Amino acid sequence: MTGMGYITSLALGSIVVLIYCVLGGMRGTSLATFVQGIVITVGCILLFAGTVKYAGGFSQSTKELALQNINFLSPTMGGEFPPSFAFSIACLTGLFVVGMPHAMLGALSYKNTRALKRGIWMGGILVCIWTLLLCMSGVIGRSIKPDLAIPDEIAPWLAMHVIPSALGGIVLAGIVAGIQTTVAAMAIIITSSIAKNFLKEIKPDITSEKVKVVSRWTMGACFVIAISLALLQPPLIQWIIFFSIGGLEAATFGPILLGMLWKRGNKWGALTSICWGITLYGVLNTIAPKKWLLGTHPSLISVLTAVLVYIIVSLITSPPVDDIMHTFWGSKSLKNF
Repeated sequence: MTGMGYITSLALGSIVVLIYCVLGGMRGTSLATFVQGIVITVGCILLFAGTVKYAGGFSQSTKELALQNINFLSPTMGGEFPPSFAFSIACLTGLFVVGMPHAMLGALSYKNTRALKRGIWMGGILVCIWTLLLCMSGVIGRSIKPDLAIPDEIAPWLAMHVIPSALGGIVLAGIVAGIQTTVAAMAIIITSSIAKNFLKEIKPDITSEKVKVVSRWTMGACFVIAISLALLQPPLIQWIIFFSIGGLEAATFGPILLGMLWKRGNKWGALTSICWGITLYGVLNTIAPKKWLLGTHPSLISVLTAVLVYIIVSLITSPPVDDIMHTFWGSKSLKNF
C-alpha cells in the first residue's frame, strides 16, 4: 500500500520488533507498547474523522452501502452471520482474552495496585475507542472503495486517500503499532516459556547469563518462523487471527483463570484442560461436522468444555501440595476451601 513492497515492509517491521524485544526485554517492550498506544489512539481518531468527511457523512455512506447490498446494513449480514456466531465471536474477542498468555503480559508489569486499577479503566476506555472508531471506519470505507481487492487493506487505503499525507503517516504508524504490540508480547511469552520455564525444569542449575543467551536465540528463531509463515500472504488475515486466538483460549483460558481464582485447582487439571481444549479445537476446525455447534465459532464449545475438564480433573485428583498453597495463597491448607 505504501509502494515499498510486501517483503521489504515485512522485513523492516520484523527487525524493529526484534531489536527492541532483544535489547530492551520486558522493560523495552512495555515502553514501546506505551508509545505505540498513543500513536494508535491518535491514528484512530484521525482516520475516523477523515473517513466520515470524505464519505459525505453518515447518511450518505449508509445510502451508498444500501445500494451496494442491503445486507450490509443487517447485523447478521442477512443471515450469513447468525446471532449465535456473533455471540461466540464476542466471547472470543471480548471475554476469553483474559485467558490468553500474551494478553496477560501487561497485567504482570504494573508497579502497584493503584497503577493496576488505573490501567483497568484507562484500558477499557481506549479499547472501546479503538474498536468503535476502526470498525466504523472500515464499514464506511466500503461505501468509498467497494472494489478493494484485499479487505485487509481498507485501513491503509483510507489513510493514504482520505486525509493529508502527513496525517496519513501517523495513521499508518498506528496500524503498524497495533501489530507490533501483539507480536512483541507473544515473542516475550514464548521466549520466557522456553528459555526460563522449560529450560530450568530440565537444567535447574543453569546460570542467568546462559538463560539470557538462550532467550535471545529463542526469540530470533521465533521471528524467523513467523516471517517464513508471513511470506505466504493470506487473502484475509482476520480469519487467521480468529483461528489463532481461539486456539490459545481453548488451551489456556481455564488454567489461567481458575488457576488464579480457585485454590483447589492443580497441575493435573491444568494439563488435562490444555490437552483437551487444543485437541477439541483442532478437531472442530478440521474433520468434525460443525452443524451441531449451532452456528457458533468452535472456540466457544472448546473453551467451555476445557474449563469443565479442569474442574472435574482437579476434583478427582490430589489437591495442591502445601508449598504451592503457601506460594500462591499465603496458606498451607485447604481448610477454608
